[in-house]
Amino acid sequence: MKKQPEMTAATKQRLVDAFWTLYEKKRIDQIRVKEITDLAQLHRGTFYEYFNDIYDLAAQEETEIMQQLEETMAVKQQNKESNNDLRNIAEFYLKNGRRLNLLIASGSNSDFINRFKDSLFPLFQSVNQTADSERSSIVYEFGINGLLMAFHKWYEFENRMPIDDLLKLLQSIIGTGIPDTLKSL
Repeated sequence: MKKQPEMTAATKQRLVDAFWTLYEKKRIDQIRVKEITDLAQLHRGTFYEYFNDIYDLAAQEETEIMQQLEETMAVKQQNKESNNDLRNIAEFYLKNGRRLNLLIASGSNSDFINRFKDSLFPLFQSVNQTADSERSSIVYEFGINGLLMAFHKWYEFENRMPIDDLLKLLQSIIGTGIPDTLKSL
């Protein structure tokens, strides 16, 4: 008897949800397959129908996040919605913040952070329309890291400010700089 795709997707999602729940409490190298399957109330063998190991599960999740980000940015660039780039990133972060913050906060996942930043790099270049140079790459790196950490910090707050307020704050930092923005607070 063949499994129904909806059941298969739901079963996989239970394993993924259990993984993220455990990842909130401990490092990935401390998570065991048995813990995931116990939390998901599934048999251990079921885990291996979907994943080779815990690192494979994490890699699949990272890939999914990156595909979603790249699809979001491609659609927005096709529609020439560059004036809403920060909003699009903020909305993406809000939707995926739990996973993003865990991946970024762990500090051990520099590959993911670099992939995330690399996917934002073309956006920065297209908006600012500057030639590649040593100096511009330093500015881009500073800007991308700053934005990424700002979204990270914003998502951490339990009573986070609305997206519109966040965007005004970020636009102020970008437009007038950190000292002037701090003076205006």
